[in-house]
Amino acid sequence: GASVGLVFGIRLADSRSVAVKAHPPDVEEATLRSFSSAQRSLTAAGFPAPRPLGGPGRLLNTLAVAEAWLPGSPGDFDDPAVVAASAAAFAHHTRLLRRDRLEALPRTIAGEPWPPRPHNALFDFSLDVEGARWIDDVAIAARPHLERGEVVAAHGDWSGKHVRFVDATVAAVYDWDSLRLDREPVLAGFAAACHWVMLDPSRPWRAEPRRVRAFLDAYDASRGRPMSPPERDAALAAAVYLFAYTARCEHGFIGAGVPVTAIRETLVPAANDLLSRG
Repeated sequence: GASVGLVFGIRLADSRSVAVKAHPPDVEEATLRSFSSAQRSLTAAGFPAPRPLGGPGRLLNTLAVAEAWLPGSPGDFDDPAVVAASAAAFAHHTRLLRRDRLEALPRTIAGEPWPPRPHNALFDFSLDVEGARWIDDVAIAARPHLERGEVVAAHGDWSGKHVRFVDATVAAVYDWDSLRLDREPVLAGFAAACHWVMLDPSRPWRAEPRRVRAFLDAYDASRGRPMSPPERDAALAAAVYLFAYTARCEHGFIGAGVPVTAIRETLVPAANDLLSRG
């Protein structure tokens, strides 16, 4: 598979299945080592993260890592039990990572000026800036709410394509180079905004407030104590912020192929809903 990085599934001579992921050339070795360290910590605690097997090491002009391949299937996020399992796993890994020193991790897009740098060369945020102004207005309305809660480490792309299940149990979580530092409500809100997303053209990603709230309700139930009202508002605003970022990606798309997101058509109603009441 290819996105920001390249992933290869490999069968070794001893019949083991492994994944090798090559990263963009601008990713630093120290950052990759922080990702691997966090994975080892999670694996040692019994969390379903793939065990790092090697790297980071040089692969042509970039760095790659190898890790174990864990089985699992995509979840049915119309099933409340699957949503609850996903939210519980998110809460669990965040608790586990509180024990580790992970200062080398990057921050989320919430720590950058708006609009942030695109995560992929497929998007050009300099295109038709005036035409994107309404998207910017949504992000700017959400941004003041994001400075609430303690700073934690957590997976910054907790989407359905990275979380695999056996029945309604989380069996594997991939893409640990998405680990980020930010305030807990921001990271929880990002997860709530994309936890069901498979980037499937037949079911494009839309901004759906009911799904955001269902995940945050389940997250509160697994967290040990509910988020405070200001933290909850921050998580909802973070979901809006991620929706706005994705809408900006749609607006500045310079690639080819079938769209896998449809955020622009749902952004304003979702923002009005999520920013007006918790």
